[in-house]
Amino acid sequence: MSLCPSAPLRRWGLIEIHPRPDLPLTAQPIRLSEPVLHFLLGAQGDNPAELDPELAGTFTLSAAAALVPSQQEQADRICSAWEGGAVPVQLLGDPQSARAIAASACSRLGLRAFGLPAERLLERDPEDLARRLGREARLRGAAWLLEAGYRPEPSAQARLGELLERLVALETPVLLSARERLALPGLRWTLEVDKPTPSEQAALWRERLVGELSVPENVLSEALERVVAQFDLEAAAIAEAAQQALLELHYRLRQGARLRPEDLLGALWAAARGQSHGRLERVAAVRRMAARARREDLVLPGAVQATLGEIAAHVRHRHLVYDRQGFRSGERGRGVAVLFSGPSGTGKTTAAEALARELDLDLYRVDLSLLVSKYIGETEKNLREVFDAAEDGGAVLLFDEADAVFGKRSDVQDSHDRYANLEVSYLLQRMEQYRGLAILTTNLESSIDEAFVRRLRFIVRFERPKPPERAEIWRRVIPAEFHAGLDFERLSLLELTGGHIANVALHAAFKAAAEGEPLGMRHLREAASEEMAKLKRLRPRELEDWG
Repeated sequence: MSLCPSAPLRRWGLIEIHPRPDLPLTAQPIRLSEPVLHFLLGAQGDNPAELDPELAGTFTLSAAAALVPSQQEQADRICSAWEGGAVPVQLLGDPQSARAIAASACSRLGLRAFGLPAERLLERDPEDLARRLGREARLRGAAWLLEAGYRPEPSAQARLGELLERLVALETPVLLSARERLALPGLRWTLEVDKPTPSEQAALWRERLVGELSVPENVLSEALERVVAQFDLEAAAIAEAAQQALLELHYRLRQGARLRPEDLLGALWAAARGQSHGRLERVAAVRRMAARARREDLVLPGAVQATLGEIAAHVRHRHLVYDRQGFRSGERGRGVAVLFSGPSGTGKTTAAEALARELDLDLYRVDLSLLVSKYIGETEKNLREVFDAAEDGGAVLLFDEADAVFGKRSDVQDSHDRYANLEVSYLLQRMEQYRGLAILTTNLESSIDEAFVRRLRFIVRFERPKPPERAEIWRRVIPAEFHAGLDFERLSLLELTGGHIANVALHAAFKAAAEGEPLGMRHLREAASEEMAKLKRLRPRELEDWG
């Protein structure tokens, strides 16, 4: 009976039978499992994957020196749950927080902690994987954190559920980390895990900085308040950012510079901003943009410029209005959601660049065509991935041509319509809760659903420039050394937007360079004629008599 499948030797994968059809069971070749052999010989390694290649992707969790109180409470709950046996626990929320909490709970219980990411979990046979995970847990005195990530496909969820059931049967301590709640067999207890609270984050920063810098308490408090209001970082990220900021500040002090309040804030801000780069850039639908434009570079009506200034103020001073002055943000959250509407080339993207530069935040363009899926629920999942990745740094998110995706909602005809409405509602909810700035652009504001528009903080309308504005745009896009001999009044008569004016000026410059001549009206006329052709517009009479 010791060789039957349910017996410990085979159930734990300690031995392997290599069947031969010509021999009875009692005469079958038996071999000690290779990972077990290495373990018995003392070659344990720090990671189970070193002995068992089938567990490739395994990572080791190391407990931090101390968790913040809100996270320590969740670690205590796990310890309490496991006092009576290996109860599987779902950790719902931020994956890095889940790792820290799992490591702390395991350390307190005297267990080593290992983890496996979703891509490794969902590609393996549940029975074989459970046997290997259970065996390693018993041999090493360990627990496992299984990272499911975002909601897996139904078939993958079924395999994950089977894996959990088998691990429970093997009495293996297991935690499941997920971004969304998963209803799996045997998974009866869920803990919500979050990053440290704002006050805890400020305390973590302070712990790293006090004693290393000689700055007045009010200056440090003001700087930390600003940084924590904008950047939502884990304890490990704060430790790394604080170290980076200290290196920069100590360098300035060694150069003989006096440490001003703006220097302190700038160093902390830059270090925190640097911690948030990686996650968003790994999302396929997101591309980082260089924010070179300044608000003073924009040729816009005064009212539009004023509104852009208000947008920047709402982002910059949220901590002051909500936290210090006590104003309520309401049910919708503190997010600043903005719609830029207007024809192509009128400056919507450039205005987004200018705001990102003014706020000293990263700017990311979100390609909605890659987010939208015909499969029910997939668009919401993709949006969640973008916002979750952006939360650390409160970046400026630019959703181009939003009307193509979030336009007027039709009457609910079928389940696809109902899910489309849910996806729009989810987008609104995340925009309102987002700690950064979310900008939607559209070429046709009337196509945006009114229910959507009502929940936006600002709507900025970019009109086609008038002749005086066009003349100023021409002057700005053409370097001053070429202004002599150019008729800006005549150029302003061409009904082009700022983006098209920039195209014409650049193409004309290349024409002049190819001819070895300075830029002149003839080059601009030819380039303007070609631009009009691209726009499928008739050649205007203003071009006919140019020199």
